[in-house]
Amino acid sequence: MRLHTRLDTLALLLFSLSSLVAGYNISTGYISPNSTGVRIQHGFETVLVQPYGYDGFRVRAWAFRPPSGNEISFLYDPPVEGPENGKARGMSYDTRSNGNTSVSIRNGDAVFRTFGLDNGHYRLAFYRVEANGSETLLTNEYNPVKSLNPRYYSWRGPGSEFSAAFS
Repeated sequence: MRLHTRLDTLALLLFSLSSLVAGYNISTGYISPNSTGVRIQHGFETVLVQPYGYDGFRVRAWAFRPPSGNEISFLYDPPVEGPENGKARGMSYDTRSNGNTSVSIRNGDAVFRTFGLDNGHYRLAFYRVEANGSETLLTNEYNPVKSLNPRYYSWRGPGSEFSAAFS
């Protein structure tokens, strides 16, 4: 019985190592993204997080409906893309969340993760993976415990107009 447990542990370890090696580029040391993106729907707000370049993420947020590309914008979308051989990701994603489950994406030495209070995983955090494997928090979304949320969207009727308040 003890040998069976050791073999199970060894098989799990080998599977974990093989999945890590599958995304690792030996010549550059770059760990490729484990996801094409995550779309988080929380109330009226939708957030799209995608791996971007080497060790980076692109975060886009909108209220109510997703952008169609016809909106007035001062940014060219999409700007220079990363290691996807010049292929634009657009609005693609492979993971959908409503803020009730934790989501994590690794891109090179950067990690994106969701967190929150009372089993809510709707706030964003970004980490750097150090050489020894530990993670250092780079930035996270402010998590007020006894105050208003840092942003609030309101909609005053039919149409696409809405207002955003930030505290």
